[in-house]
Amino acid sequence: MTEAIALASRHVQARNFQEAATIYQKILQTHPDHPVALHDFGVLFQLSGQPLKAAQLLNKACLINPDWFEAHRNLAITLAFLGRPAESAACCRHAITLNPSDFQMQFLLGKQLILLGQFSEAEEQLQSVISVAPDFLSGHLALGEMLVQQGKGKDAIDFYRKLLDTYPDHFSVYSGLAYAMEQEGRQEEAVQYYRQAFLKLSGSDSTDQMITVHNNLGGVLKDLGRLEEAAWEHQQSIRLNPENPQSHASLAVVLLHQGALDEAALVLQNALHFQPDHAYARVALSWLQLLRENFQEGLANFEWRIHGDYAKKLNKFPHPFWDGSSLEGKTILIVPDGGYGDTFQFIRYASLLQQQGARVIVVCSPLLEKLLATCPGVDMLVTSRKDLPPIDVQVLLQSLPHRFGTLADTIPADMPYLWAPPTCHLPESLRTALTRKDTFKVGIVWSPSFQPLKILEEVKRYCSLEHFEALLIRQDIQWFSLYKGERSHELLVHSGQVIDVGSSANDFSDTAWAIDRLDLVISVDTSVAHLAGAMGKPIWVLLPTMPEWRWMLEREDSPWYPTMRLFRQQKAGDWSNVLEQVGKALDALIACRTNT
Repeated sequence: MTEAIALASRHVQARNFQEAATIYQKILQTHPDHPVALHDFGVLFQLSGQPLKAAQLLNKACLINPDWFEAHRNLAITLAFLGRPAESAACCRHAITLNPSDFQMQFLLGKQLILLGQFSEAEEQLQSVISVAPDFLSGHLALGEMLVQQGKGKDAIDFYRKLLDTYPDHFSVYSGLAYAMEQEGRQEEAVQYYRQAFLKLSGSDSTDQMITVHNNLGGVLKDLGRLEEAAWEHQQSIRLNPENPQSHASLAVVLLHQGALDEAALVLQNALHFQPDHAYARVALSWLQLLRENFQEGLANFEWRIHGDYAKKLNKFPHPFWDGSSLEGKTILIVPDGGYGDTFQFIRYASLLQQQGARVIVVCSPLLEKLLATCPGVDMLVTSRKDLPPIDVQVLLQSLPHRFGTLADTIPADMPYLWAPPTCHLPESLRTALTRKDTFKVGIVWSPSFQPLKILEEVKRYCSLEHFEALLIRQDIQWFSLYKGERSHELLVHSGQVIDVGSSANDFSDTAWAIDRLDLVISVDTSVAHLAGAMGKPIWVLLPTMPEWRWMLEREDSPWYPTMRLFRQQKAGDWSNVLEQVGKALDALIACRTNT
């Protein structure tokens, strides 16, 4: 037996995995509880990129021999690789009791605690590591990562800058600083530091580190709208490791933004071939499927957003998730997991939950409270956790279409499902202008809200007010701006042509009051477009060549909103044709109104 295990071990060292596996299998057929064979076979699976099988075997070895430090250490490492931080942390703790002097286990425990959001204990573990191994750079870097995870981006930047004094030529310090810059919305600086990181590469830096930085840099360049550069970075990471699923998934997202849908589909196929449960790839695939109106598979894949890095962004509540079972007599909590537009789009499902016998509680921003109170099916709105009543189950708002098996032709479209309040806080002069009956009143929104971490999304949806010039000079229309944000200054040039409502709106109920008194709303892809659609008001939406999944491809209508009309760019970044088509549509609409 000992000789067989030794022979298998030599095969593993020589990377002859198949020969080693054959030996371990024979041993375990006759001795299924042999701890060394279980452990070593688990390590083989770990080395050959099969972590699930590795974890199963290592766990069994640990159960048979609970005092074996090496087995617990390898199981902790494998569980961490699988993204199971709670289990990995528990395994680390046990390993530390067996060998308190192993600072590597303390380090791994600290990393897992960061992922679990247990920052105070994580810092204790990492500081303990640094106290016994002050030159262990990974311990310092983990402290910087923790600051980023805590949302303390500025502190993280200061931390990494100080670390550069000690490690002025280290790749990982520059890449850590770049990542902190990225999270603070300082993308241009992040690009510079990522590029500097590559200048500091040495033989000790792993291929995995280089792949991570290529992908991170590609992500920043994508958000900056520099898509060709972004694609190149992801292609470099694929060159370093053709089987890295994150690299393929990241490249696919860039291709989606470029409108290369067929190519993106092939690249996503590669990503999921290498890792079928890769959350980022699954979500990217869902966007592609939904764009092509494949709701059944698209909505199912969209559920992967609650895994991996996406899960960190969710508003977490402790209640169990609704599994689709009976809601009769139960209280369900709807938790928003997107922007205001997503809330307006999907709150329609509250009435379907109520029809199943549920009491429906909705978490919402104070800016939406008065407006969402008008939605059928909403029994209670809460803006603070402390106001929560007893809850049986929760559901993410954007999961409701999947839960109800929504297809493109079965979207609940009973309109309206949001109503304007009877009063508002707008100044009297605006209320008077909005209630005039002797003019055709059109509201416009030309820009989304500024998102420093999503410059690409903002820029491609932004249609400068200058593009509306030919429309704004029309004498047969009174224009109202519903926009509120950093680009309000663009109205100064058109102060005599456009009445500014948005700047005076306190919340969305004021915006809804204004929309209710307009004849038409024209908007780029913003929350106001969703609001007008949910109110059943005529709404024309101006879309870039590659829109969000909800607008699908080519069609001029939206199954989500019966009163909506879509105007699409024919060439990326070119709004001239879009506004020309809008002008013609306005001519036809006003002519029809005049004739009636």
